[in-house]
Amino acid sequence: MKALSGELDFQYKHITLNNYPLLKENEAKGGYSVLLWPTALGSNCAFMPNLNHKDPVLKALFNNKNFRIGLSYAINRDEINKLCYLGLAQPRHATVVPECPYYTPGLEKLYAEYDPKKANEYLDKAGLKKRDKDGYRLRPDGKPLQLTIEFTPSGEFGPWPDVVELVTKYWNAVGLRVAYKSMDRALFDIRRASTEFDIMVWAWGRGLTPLIQPVFIFPVITTTGAPLYAQWYSSGGKTGEKPTGDVLRAMYMYDRFKRTIDDAERIRIGKELVKLSAENAWSIGTVGLAPTPLVVKKNFKNVPQRSFYEWLLLQISNTNPEQYFIKD
Repeated sequence: MKALSGELDFQYKHITLNNYPLLKENEAKGGYSVLLWPTALGSNCAFMPNLNHKDPVLKALFNNKNFRIGLSYAINRDEINKLCYLGLAQPRHATVVPECPYYTPGLEKLYAEYDPKKANEYLDKAGLKKRDKDGYRLRPDGKPLQLTIEFTPSGEFGPWPDVVELVTKYWNAVGLRVAYKSMDRALFDIRRASTEFDIMVWAWGRGLTPLIQPVFIFPVITTTGAPLYAQWYSSGGKTGEKPTGDVLRAMYMYDRFKRTIDDAERIRIGKELVKLSAENAWSIGTVGLAPTPLVVKKNFKNVPQRSFYEWLLLQISNTNPEQYFIKD
């Protein structure tokens, strides 16, 4: 409302894409312009199962690659793009963008096809063949399978409540009894660092330079779906839980990546690491590369019409904001 009434000089955060049509319609009245800058979000809204869940049955299920692939195939990304992102995003897997030096062609299409039949096949492979009288899948131990998606309705990245509602519908359609819970950011930050949540939602970022801070390539910090694995890695094995399989392999690969002084070898390891991450689907993407709107008052000058919006560039800092000015 402040933007529409012309009260904002310059705003680049928490202006979501679903507000773009309304903002454009009121440009002249509000005395501002709306810019669209590209982003490097591999997935604007990604779903991350808790690999360290305190329930041993759910922990085993979430660590099962077939389960995560099944979840991915059940998502109708084209519909999400059309209904939630004005058709301006790209349906894709949660992985790096094509401009990334570690990109391998085709990674963004991995498990990204909407195919409920494949989804059901992979969920069966994960040990979820048995169903209750209502058609919902039972856990491998025979108990009812009930999952909750937890998220914060942050306005920074996009229309997450709408995306979460759709994904909940898709997963229920393949026999998973799924609900969702929205909560304040402060509580969400506590929950996603715990072993109690089932599936959390966050943006899959760092798509251009993922290995400067590889938080979305494998668990590095406690807020990306595997808090205990991240603790183990960041503490040098002093706390947390030592991972196995490809998670541990990814950690060792990254250590080699950091040590090598050979450029070609670093690119090779980087590509292998990004590919390993995508193939494991530790994060399940929806749509990515959605542009972000910026509101700029007519007398607020020197803001580029088009630039790049990326967290590791501190969003606008690559545009020399110290040279923005207000013209009387």
